[in-house]
Amino acid sequence: MEYKTIDVSHSGRVTILSLNNPQKMNVLGSQMINELSDALKGIESDSSCGAVVLRGEGGKAFCAGADVAYLSSLSGEAIGNFVDALREILVSIEAAAKPFIAAIEGFCLGGGLELAMACDIRIASEDSKFALPEIKLGIMPGGGGTYRLPQIVGTGNAKYMILTGSQVDSAEALRMGLVSKVVAKASLMSEAMAVAEAVSQNSPNSIMEAKKAVYMAVRPDYSAERESFIASLSHPDGKEGTKAFLERRKPKFENVV
Repeated sequence: MEYKTIDVSHSGRVTILSLNNPQKMNVLGSQMINELSDALKGIESDSSCGAVVLRGEGGKAFCAGADVAYLSSLSGEAIGNFVDALREILVSIEAAAKPFIAAIEGFCLGGGLELAMACDIRIASEDSKFALPEIKLGIMPGGGGTYRLPQIVGTGNAKYMILTGSQVDSAEALRMGLVSKVVAKASLMSEAMAVAEAVSQNSPNSIMEAKKAVYMAVRPDYSAERESFIASLSHPDGKEGTKAFLERRKPKFENVV
């Protein structure tokens, strides 16, 4: 497959998987999801790959979340299909035999944060911003955010981020445990590559078994979140919130003065 929204390159035993749609802040649309699905299958079957660094091109955003314009055009079964396709990507990363290191620079929002949380290790630049802002659009996280975030940062911190939609900076993300390390922007890729190279020198079999054990210990049932996301996006508040976002105005939700 010829990729238009992602890039795949190699450095020794490290594969660099780049989200490459910087004009749209690397948002997750149907094409990017399809291309990621194809790339992940290739990576998983590549015996020369010992670790993966996942990054976003452009310097402004790792990934700004789902493509709201595309998302707002969906209804009924199509919403469920989108959620299932995104979830398949995230579970593929989480359950992969290869370790994934997210190199996060700039905005890491919504589905972008869910993508980063599916990775095994997260390293952020000092200017990074993190949020699950879906609540401000009249919807809710739909890519595993309500499951992974509490596991990583605890229930209290997760509810604060999910229910307010507030952004946290890299220092707060480090305090919460959302990221493992914060480095200068200029050092981000060298630090992520160093971690990936160190990990790739370990036994592929032991890495696979260790990842599998952790995954099986925390593997959730995503069906409740899936149904709630479909319900929230199908509700008039979800339609109003996504429309307001695209029109760059404040939404007018039902029963809110």
